[in-house]
Amino acid sequence: MIIYLCIALLVSGVFSAEDNQTCCEEEITVSGRLTLIGNEPFVHTALITDEDERYVLNAEPKVIEEMWRARAPVTVTGKCKDDRRYGVAGPYIEVRSWEPVE
Repeated sequence: MIIYLCIALLVSGVFSAEDNQTCCEEEITVSGRLTLIGNEPFVHTALITDEDERYVLNAEPKVIEEMWRARAPVTVTGKCKDDRRYGVAGPYIEVRSWEPVE
Protein backbone atom coordinates (compact mmCIF):
# COMPACT_ATOMS: atom_id res chain seq x y z
CA MET A 1 0.00 0.00 0.00
CA ILE A 2 2.79 2.43 0.89
CA ILE A 3 4.57 1.64 -2.39
CA TYR A 4 1.44 2.58 -4.36
CA LEU A 5 1.17 5.83 -2.43
CA CYS A 6 4.84 6.67 -3.11
CA ILE A 7 4.43 5.95 -6.81
CA ALA A 8 1.30 8.11 -6.97
CA LEU A 9 3.10 11.00 -5.27
CA LEU A 10 6.08 10.72 -7.61
CA VAL A 11 3.90 10.65 -10.73
CA SER A 12 1.80 13.61 -9.58
CA GLY A 13 4.98 15.55 -8.80
CA VAL A 14 6.32 14.98 -12.30
CA PHE A 15 3.15 16.28 -13.94
CA SER A 16 2.82 19.30 -11.63
CA ALA A 17 6.41 20.36 -12.32
CA GLU A 18 5.60 21.38 -15.90
CA ASP A 19 6.39 25.00 -16.72
CA ASN A 20 3.36 26.97 -17.81
CA GLN A 21 5.67 29.69 -19.08
CA THR A 22 7.62 29.62 -22.28
CA CYS A 23 10.19 32.22 -22.98
CA CYS A 24 12.52 32.15 -25.94
CA GLU A 25 14.49 35.39 -26.02
CA GLU A 26 11.68 37.44 -27.49
CA GLU A 27 10.52 40.96 -26.65
CA ILE A 28 7.49 40.79 -24.38
CA THR A 29 5.28 43.19 -22.44
CA VAL A 30 3.69 41.99 -19.20
CA SER A 31 1.80 43.66 -16.38
CA GLY A 32 1.63 42.69 -12.75
CA ARG A 33 2.67 43.43 -9.22
CA LEU A 34 6.19 43.50 -7.84
CA THR A 35 7.39 41.05 -5.24
CA LEU A 36 10.66 39.93 -3.70
CA ILE A 37 11.84 36.36 -4.16
CA GLY A 38 14.79 34.47 -2.74
CA ASN A 39 16.56 34.62 0.59
CA GLU A 40 19.08 37.10 1.92
CA PRO A 41 21.58 37.90 0.54
CA PHE A 42 20.19 36.65 -2.79
CA VAL A 43 16.93 38.59 -3.05
CA HIS A 44 15.54 39.55 -6.47
CA THR A 45 12.64 41.69 -7.63
CA ALA A 46 10.09 39.76 -9.65
CA LEU A 47 6.86 40.57 -11.40
CA ILE A 48 3.81 38.35 -10.85
CA THR A 49 1.01 38.56 -13.42
CA ASP A 50 -2.70 38.06 -12.78
CA GLU A 51 -2.24 34.57 -14.26
CA ASP A 52 0.37 33.82 -11.52
CA GLU A 53 3.30 33.76 -13.96
CA ARG A 54 6.55 34.94 -12.38
CA TYR A 55 9.34 36.84 -14.12
CA VAL A 56 12.58 37.88 -12.40
CA LEU A 57 13.41 41.47 -13.41
CA ASN A 58 16.92 42.35 -14.54
CA ALA A 59 17.49 46.11 -14.59
CA GLU A 60 19.75 48.77 -13.17
CA PRO A 61 19.25 49.22 -9.40
CA LYS A 62 17.98 52.78 -10.00
CA VAL A 63 15.25 51.48 -12.33
CA ILE A 64 14.17 48.80 -9.84
CA GLU A 65 14.04 51.43 -7.10
CA GLU A 66 11.84 53.70 -9.26
CA MET A 67 9.49 50.79 -9.93
CA TRP A 68 9.10 50.12 -6.19
CA ARG A 69 8.49 53.82 -5.53
CA ALA A 70 5.55 53.79 -7.96
CA ARG A 71 3.63 51.71 -5.37
CA ALA A 72 1.37 50.41 -8.12
CA PRO A 73 1.21 47.50 -10.52
CA VAL A 74 3.60 48.00 -13.43
CA THR A 75 3.86 47.14 -17.10
CA VAL A 76 7.32 45.97 -18.14
CA THR A 77 8.73 45.58 -21.64
CA GLY A 78 11.96 43.77 -22.35
CA LYS A 79 13.71 40.72 -23.67
CA CYS A 80 12.56 37.52 -22.02
CA LYS A 81 15.08 34.78 -21.32
CA ASP A 82 14.63 31.42 -19.68
CA ASP A 83 17.53 30.16 -17.61
CA ARG A 84 18.86 29.99 -14.07
CA ARG A 85 21.16 33.01 -14.30
CA TYR A 86 19.90 34.50 -11.04
CA GLY A 87 19.73 31.26 -9.12
CA VAL A 88 15.97 30.93 -9.49
CA ALA A 89 14.15 28.70 -11.92
CA GLY A 90 12.04 30.25 -14.62
CA PRO A 91 12.11 33.19 -16.97
CA TYR A 92 13.55 36.62 -16.38
CA ILE A 93 13.11 39.89 -18.26
CA GLU A 94 15.91 42.26 -19.19
CA VAL A 95 13.89 45.42 -18.61
CA ARG A 96 13.99 47.91 -21.49
CA SER A 97 11.11 50.11 -20.33
CA TRP A 98 8.38 50.19 -17.70
CA GLU A 99 5.41 52.28 -16.60
CA PRO A 100 2.92 52.23 -13.75
CA VAL A 101 -0.49 50.74 -14.52
CA GLU A 102 -3.22 53.33 -14.22
